[in-house]
Amino acid sequence: MRVLIAIDDSLFSEAAVDSVIKGRWPEQCEFKIISVVEPIISDWSKDKNYNPSCVLATEQHVCDARQQMVDDYAEKMKKEMKIENVTTEVLLNYPVETILETVTKWNADLLVVGSHGRKGISRFFLGSVAEQLARRCPCSIEIVKIESVELSGAEKFTASEGVQR
Repeated sequence: MRVLIAIDDSLFSEAAVDSVIKGRWPEQCEFKIISVVEPIISDWSKDKNYNPSCVLATEQHVCDARQQMVDDYAEKMKKEMKIENVTTEVLLNYPVETILETVTKWNADLLVVGSHGRKGISRFFLGSVAEQLARRCPCSIEIVKIESVELSGAEKFTASEGVQR
């Protein structure tokens, strides 16, 4: 069995990894943790002060931080599950399409993702990656939700209707 865990840098992704750790898996199960970083897109190129190397450096910094994060989660899984077969990858692209491509290329049997639980207007504008994946994923999918949790200021903004509480 091959289990793909797609995460971002949120508490919701931590819940997805913890759900996998608590699960019961076949002995020869393979795990892969990926994180997709969206490219920075702007029309700054019209600005005379635009510096593309700044954008590239920022993207690289975010990718490096995500790589450290997925590596840390892989080590946590290895330690707590007493396994060795956990690989990681960070990709710079658009999340939904990239995750679906990885599911297919890696031949995953199960995709595990966390859900931010957006509702209302923020869901309309920001969309739901988990919902799009559930509709289009060619394999089984587990969407891990956090019902009630004390969030930090940044995560309150992420999890709320787009309004800081």
